[in-house]
Amino acid sequence: MHTGGAVQSMSTYFTFEDVKVPVENLIGKENEGFKVFMTNFNHERLGIAIQSLRFSRICLEDVVRYTCKRVVYGKPLIEQPVVRYKLSHMARMVESQQAWLESLIYQSKVLTHDQVFLVPKVC
Repeated sequence: MHTGGAVQSMSTYFTFEDVKVPVENLIGKENEGFKVFMTNFNHERLGIAIQSLRFSRICLEDVVRYTCKRVVYGKPLIEQPVVRYKLSHMARMVESQQAWLESLIYQSKVLTHDQVFLVPKVC
């Protein structure tokens, strides 16, 4: 099965036909197995978000280090206003991702399942 960049995952298709599962071996309620299956992806998605945040921080650190060393027109690149603006924008994006991730993790630890899926009433 073609995957989006994760060649090592060895993903494949599978189907079950005419499979009977004893009641004592059911995970969750009958005919709600898809919900159980999908909750596994939450951990994977969180791991990917954490990994992308870390890579973002590494990239930002590397570019700041480079702009401090690189000399253009007789002065370090970091002294150019446009470069500093772009770096500050990058830093704001990374920090907002950090805040979002911390909020998400906090909510996943504090809120109950019912509170997470609570839909506000509209007028």
